[in-house]
Amino acid sequence: MMAEQSAEAIERWLVSAFADYMGMKASEIDPAEHFAQYGGDSIGLVTLLGDLEAELGLKLPHEMIFDHPTFRDFAGEVARHIDGLNPALRSFRSTP
Repeated sequence: MMAEQSAEAIERWLVSAFADYMGMKASEIDPAEHFAQYGGDSIGLVTLLGDLEAELGLKLPHEMIFDHPTFRDFAGEVARHIDGLNPALRSFRSTP
């Protein structure tokens, strides 16, 4: 399970997992780019979402990955979703 669940940590995990899935290096991916820029299709994205759900130990709405089609936007939305499920994380994350 992912130890840190910040938007940045989720973004790093997404880029790494997507790169592995696509046979690329994570350094070749710009997190601000659309998934499709790197050949991401709906089957691959749903697979990535399932892997992320397993990593986080929670269920995410499938439309989330399509409504937020960049690594950065999707990671931010996942972090907001997690915060909504567990408001106590907000104070934990804001602690320096």
